[in-house]
Amino acid sequence: MDRQRYLFLFSFIISIALLFSAWQKEQAEKALAVSASSPATIATASVAAKSANSIPVVASPAPATVTTTSTTNGVPVVNSAATPSPALPAAPAPHINPERIKIETDLYIAYVNTLGGVLESIEFKAHRSSQDKSKLFHYLKQDADHVHIAQTGLTGQGLPNHNTQYIPSAKSLTLQQNQNEMILTLTPAVPSPGAVIQQQWIFHRDSYVIDSAYTLQNKTALPWVANAYFQLERDNKPPAGQARFVSSFTGVGVYNEADKYHKLSFEDIHKQKATFNTHPSSGWIGMVEHYFVAAWLVNPNAHLGTPEFFARATTADRVAAGLVLTQTIQPQQQANIRVPLYVGPQEQEKMALIAPGLDLTVDYGIFTVVAVPIFKFLKLLHGVLGNWGWAILAMTFLLKLVFFPLNRSSAYSMAKTKLLTPRIEQIRAQYKEDPVRMQKEIITLYKKEKVNPAGGCLPILIQIPIFIALYWVLLSAVELRHAPWIGWIQDLSAADPYYILPILYGLTSFIQVKVSPKPASPTGNESDALILQYMPVAFSVMFIFFPSGMLLYWVLNNTLTILQQWHVNRGIERRGLNVKAA
Repeated sequence: MDRQRYLFLFSFIISIALLFSAWQKEQAEKALAVSASSPATIATASVAAKSANSIPVVASPAPATVTTTSTTNGVPVVNSAATPSPALPAAPAPHINPERIKIETDLYIAYVNTLGGVLESIEFKAHRSSQDKSKLFHYLKQDADHVHIAQTGLTGQGLPNHNTQYIPSAKSLTLQQNQNEMILTLTPAVPSPGAVIQQQWIFHRDSYVIDSAYTLQNKTALPWVANAYFQLERDNKPPAGQARFVSSFTGVGVYNEADKYHKLSFEDIHKQKATFNTHPSSGWIGMVEHYFVAAWLVNPNAHLGTPEFFARATTADRVAAGLVLTQTIQPQQQANIRVPLYVGPQEQEKMALIAPGLDLTVDYGIFTVVAVPIFKFLKLLHGVLGNWGWAILAMTFLLKLVFFPLNRSSAYSMAKTKLLTPRIEQIRAQYKEDPVRMQKEIITLYKKEKVNPAGGCLPILIQIPIFIALYWVLLSAVELRHAPWIGWIQDLSAADPYYILPILYGLTSFIQVKVSPKPASPTGNESDALILQYMPVAFSVMFIFFPSGMLLYWVLNNTLTILQQWHVNRGIERRGLNVKAA
């Protein structure tokens, strides 16, 4: 069994799988864009999407309360027979032009629209745009190209929601050196009868957590069941600047302690096939994409009752995901509802401290258990070397060093196996009419000569999880996004702009084939050698679209493999095994 041939075959299969996965994703997104999807509940019937304005309807706002739901002008109304809401239909709002309130902290610049109190824009100061690195990365946004916004509101007739006009407490906010937080208070332009309501956005220093809060006062003689919703609405488009054939998960993420992390694709949500726990005691739900995440967090110590999670299609090309909290307010009493929103980069160590499972949004694929320690080791090397490119090279070298004894043993095992090929063929010819006897004689020969026929491919099987995990680490870690190496490589997460690394990969792969032993089979050697020689060309073309950080790993790995094979070949010759290179 030829180790080099199987290594190339494995690489080819992985590459084809990635390409096919990206193609399927692209086709699904196109299908979603043209399909007609009506708002609907996903997972259970307790959260229904009957509003064209994507406001959730809560079927059970409080225990032991008989409720019915209806819709007025596209806005859901929660009517309770036992505890009616004090809010009645309000008078039309006076004509007020919506404003965009600018909020600037040490980490980002955000904008809140007074129409609905919607958090409709965030630009990160530490991250640059994929298309134009002179501009800040625009995550939350609402324009003709992309929609990804955070909305909140109260369900009930006459209560403010994300279509309500608000009056802001300030025209802009800028975090000062002596400040640790800022509060933007929004008051409905038209008060709700029997209630005093204020919405707040609370921004913190050195944090991507933004709190969304409501202060609710019941001015009536009856209890008031308030249903507050917090949701993220996003279109189905992939992140801007994402490589065509290299992509990670984009969709809805849900986490709770019992069921752990679940990924819900936009396609499944539109088809009403997504299922998850809608009544967790704690956890989070949000929108996940390559490098970034926005998620509503549920604090079990907030004593706000059990949240109700939802994820549903709001239009043919949009999805909303969030939660509803129910609070009963006694007459002449006040209640506060506060839900944190994390909206920022997928910095794993920091996210793990903010909420359990939030760090799982980093998409490492099926080998996460291997990828996590690899990333920690890579980060340790970065702390020593100060550059992610050199850290990748150092880790590649160290991994190759660790596996060198195993690879050397594999090469010697293959050489011995090849020497037995003529005798094995004689046995096959002699016992071709008796397959059972044939296998018995071949096994006896292996035992006599102390040869393990699986010794050639066993090291590859052991290394496969590491190779795949390393690929996803280099692809998914936001720390490598726009990280420079040297010279022309100024972004390890992007493709090589001058195709130098793909060409070097092709050259080193070609040399690697040349220095590797011929396949052990006495037939088909010429065709095998021809395929192996052309494989590097095919890979070089496909790897044009891969992140340069990944290619940096492959080029050094190939180079070290060439040196390793040269060393092994010399050892084989010294042992008199006479295994010539191809």
